[in-house]
Amino acid sequence: MKNEEYPPSEDTFFMADNIQNEKGNFALDIGSGSGYLTKLLSENFSFVVGTDINYQVLKNQTYSTKNLICCN
Repeated sequence: MKNEEYPPSEDTFFMADNIQNEKGNFALDIGSGSGYLTKLLSENFSFVVGTDINYQVLKNQTYSTKNLICCN
């Protein structure tokens, strides 16, 4: 398994465009990679959890956030 994060790209920005105005209490980002979407969600949600299968990626996210869980 590579220890490199999935950088924000076309699909990330597509998702960002579709969730940027969502608001609520809780959000879950599955496969958070760089943390870009997790960080975006944390601006409008009270509690956000980001998950990824790779611990090293979570540990070194470019857009680091709190409440990260390594799981598959």
